[in-house]
Parts: sequence; C-alpha cells; structure tokens
Amino acid sequence: MTMRGVFTLRRKLRLNARVNYSQSITSRNARLRSRSHGRPSRRLSMEEAMNAQSQRRAWLILCFVVVWGLSAFWMTYAQQPASQETANYTFTGKSWRIESKDLNLSSRGFEASARSDWHTHGGAQLLFVQQGRLRYQVRGQQVSEVGLHGTAYLPGGVPHWHGAVPDQDLIQVSVTFAPGIKWMEKVSDAEYSARTAR
Repeated sequence: MTMRGVFTLRRKLRLNARVNYSQSITSRNARLRSRSHGRPSRRLSMEEAMNAQSQRRAWLILCFVVVWGLSAFWMTYAQQPASQETANYTFTGKSWRIESKDLNLSSRGFEASARSDWHTHGGAQLLFVQQGRLRYQVRGQQVSEVGLHGTAYLPGGVPHWHGAVPDQDLIQVSVTFAPGIKWMEKVSDAEYSARTAR
C-alpha cells in the first residue's frame, strides 16, 4: 500500500467515526426527548441558574415573612382577654382574673444535701416538688420533708430554708407572691440534719 492509500484509508476511517459519533448523539438526544415527554432537554446557562436561585430565595423569604406575620397576629389575638360572652360559657358563677405582675415563677435544681441559706420573701412562697424529695424548715418549727409532686407553703416575711434530702437530687418549682428576698445566715449541718417531722 502506498502512502496515498494510507492517507485515504485514514480519511475514510475518520469520516466513519464522525458519522458514527453524530448518529450516537442523535440517538441520545432522541432518548432524552422521549424521557422528557417531547420537550427538548437543555442545560441552563449560568445566568438562568442564578435567576432560578434568586427566585427560590425570594420565595423562601416571602414564606418566612408570612409565617412571622401570622404568628405575631396569633400571639396578639391569643393574649386578648376573653369577652364576657365567652366567660359566661367557661365558668359557673362570677369569676375574675387576678393579674400576675407580682407573681414570680421559677424552677431550681439541687444536688443531694444542697440547700439554700436562711432567707425571707416579701410574700408567701409555694414550693412544688417536680423531681426528688424536698427538705425545708420554717424558723421555730421542725424540719419537714415533701415527696414527689408534693407542695410546701412558706409564709411571707418568715425566715426559712429549703433544699434536697441527703440521698436524692431535687428539682423544685417555686411560686412567690410578692417581689423581694432577704438572705440571712447559712444553714448549719446540725440544723439540716435535725430530726424531721413526719
């Protein structure tokens, strides 16, 4: 075979390869069209992709603003006092709401044997045992204990202390009925370990 024959053969092979490649591209495009139900499939340009992303962000911000607005409206509406008409259906007899401006609600945890110092409150204090066991004492009275879900009432202005029993942690919920607290001396180990009233 001559050199000319070799070049001719190479040209024919390249031409066949191009024809085969274009046929494979055409069949691939046909397959893609059939998958997309006749719509031609195309890649998005960078600008189109950025526009789509901006639109998604705008929708997300709009949804957030709508949810925030609805929740603000709901919170405002939910805090409105019930009308007299509604109150007539939810209570028997006359009932009124007492404002809680001087009411203080808190929760505190104590490790086993931990306790407060002696102190007084400006108003009464109600302790609720959420977990564990409470030990407390009002000055001049015996040490007392309260178990799970029990309550202890401590009068306002009277020195007292409270905390966990020696072998259990405590979580208490405290409701005080007036502001102000005055701290006093530490509770001695002897006071804490005194015999409890049952």
